[in-house]
Amino acid sequence: MKRYLLLLLMCSSIVLADDGNTNSDLKKVRDLAEDMRDIVTHESAPDMHPNPQGNFKLTTEQTDRMSSVSALDEEIVSLVVTVPDCDETGGDVTEDPMAERLKKRKFKIFFEVRYNSNQYDGSAQYGYGSNAFGPWLSANGAGSGIYNLNTLRSRFSSQNPGVDLSKLSVSEQEKLLRQFGKDKYGLQIPENLMVPDLAYDHIRNNPNDWASTLRGVKNQMSFDQKAKLVARFGGAFGDNYNYDRADGTGDYKDGIVTIEELIDSTKGKHPGGVCRDVALAQAQMMKELGVPNSYIVAYKTPGGFHANLITQDPDDPNRVIKMNYGYMTGEENVTGNTVLRQDTTMPDMGLRYRIYNSEGKPVAKLPTELGQMYSEMTGGMEMDPLMSRNYSLSQVGVQGQNWRGRLFVGQTSTGERVVGAATDFRYTFGNDTLNVDGGIAVSTMQGQRSLVEIDQQNLFGRVKAELNSPYLNVGNFGIRAQGTGEGKLMLSNNTVVRNSTGATLYDEKAELSFDTDYTAAVQSHWNSSDEKTKVNAEVRAFFYDDHKNVAAGTSGGHGLHLDKTVVKVGFQHQLDGDYALLADSGVVLRDIGDSAFFRAGLVTNQGRTRATASYEKPLDKDMPRFLPGSTEKVGVGVAHQAGPFDFSLTYQRDLDINQDQFMLGAKIKF
Repeated sequence: MKRYLLLLLMCSSIVLADDGNTNSDLKKVRDLAEDMRDIVTHESAPDMHPNPQGNFKLTTEQTDRMSSVSALDEEIVSLVVTVPDCDETGGDVTEDPMAERLKKRKFKIFFEVRYNSNQYDGSAQYGYGSNAFGPWLSANGAGSGIYNLNTLRSRFSSQNPGVDLSKLSVSEQEKLLRQFGKDKYGLQIPENLMVPDLAYDHIRNNPNDWASTLRGVKNQMSFDQKAKLVARFGGAFGDNYNYDRADGTGDYKDGIVTIEELIDSTKGKHPGGVCRDVALAQAQMMKELGVPNSYIVAYKTPGGFHANLITQDPDDPNRVIKMNYGYMTGEENVTGNTVLRQDTTMPDMGLRYRIYNSEGKPVAKLPTELGQMYSEMTGGMEMDPLMSRNYSLSQVGVQGQNWRGRLFVGQTSTGERVVGAATDFRYTFGNDTLNVDGGIAVSTMQGQRSLVEIDQQNLFGRVKAELNSPYLNVGNFGIRAQGTGEGKLMLSNNTVVRNSTGATLYDEKAELSFDTDYTAAVQSHWNSSDEKTKVNAEVRAFFYDDHKNVAAGTSGGHGLHLDKTVVKVGFQHQLDGDYALLADSGVVLRDIGDSAFFRAGLVTNQGRTRATASYEKPLDKDMPRFLPGSTEKVGVGVAHQAGPFDFSLTYQRDLDINQDQFMLGAKIKF
């Protein structure tokens, strides 16, 4: 086959040297070359198309054929004589049949591999929040006759009848009991060790004083002590779960369950709450303890939806703790939506994470890695300039004029393997007035997390509409408005098995997940008179639909909420010779933290070679680590296109967590 192709190229060069017979011989070369392409790619015989199913592999010979044919394509197209200018006075004009044949090629084949070095080892499993004094006493109080905090308090009260501990503050109780233990029993109790346990008991006995009690002891506890105390409350609240409220029945099916009511529920005085009530109460407790970066995270689980708490150490922002009622997991040196991964027996298996502040109000929405992957495989485009893709991906497919189909294999940063097929489409109406795109994907996802093994089969669909106003042009300046709306839907079968016992925790069929996004933008551009310099600017607001308050749930109503606003400016300038300078910069503004970014690139070799540099930085000191752009990063990249091949290599350094990330990509079209 290589010899035939080489002979074909030699013939074309000989023919081009012979002026006398150029036109007729060119047609022969074109016909022969196009016939050769059809033979190699089977394009003229639909029943012979490669069918990439099962263990599809490209042999070395097939790869060589495709590379050679792709190289010929440009030569062939350059030889084709398209329709000449119309001579209105002449006779009939006949279009070159070969030009028509080339136009009617129905598809191209593409293959892409993208590797991401960012791998996530799973959450640290911290266990349940519990009392602090008991474990210390077991290790250090043997023979003292003091078995727990209640014993110490009882002994103190019996020997000091004039002192009513319940009337004292937690700090005062701690000092008296610590000194009493030392004087009477020789216990060298560390200072403030008993504070979390005393605060827990005091709040249970005085629910209305919970906020003032926590504020009074916040400087006497470390972040770990605060987290364990709040997790202990979460466990107690979870033990009094209100199943009627979860089912939408009973006297407390609507509205908000207050912290005071949750505290009373631990003593059987009041019906408890559900997950969202518990997580909101925990966020409010952490805020009173001086930990403002505490948020509720809502996500899709097998069998329903769940909400828990995520809180960030104010002294070490690279350290995050997540609370699922009383169970704690932790992350260190992890950023972006990977921070939100749920490594418990209630894993996340949906498309998005919804974030709420300590008042229960929506403040942000982020995609899961699975949601990102499905969106990309169905033709979706990410419009957040700071949102990174932490998964690896391989795909092979075919591309037509308005559609693509592909088989893909992906791996999330947490190790889940996704295998599937997808198709997408895009159509434009009314000279760019309306653009509609969407797609469908079917896949399986399997993976192992710290506590469970997950198995998921998905049917995913996405559709997006983009509406553009006409440009208002004044000289070299133009401006227009744009609005978009996008909906995503996923139907899933979900199975979750506990690693330690092999017991099936969930086996749910036909579960529904969904996501919606809306944007409104103003876009403008300016071109210099010589067309060498181009500037564009955009202001885009992102919205999503959600509950007005997480604790009230559906009963509190829905509404559109602002997720973020992106302001960016792009610049392009043609330099002398075959060089062009590209740059863009901007800010991403959110209620809970702003970030800035800058990117620059140099393009040469008629656009086939690119070198880039990037920088991003948070503008707020205490930005939550789960937000894109929450850490300072620098990056460089190179990309080169050689015929049908496109290669890229990007390196990024996170300066806040001292982490390196490499992204390697390779793509071929033929």
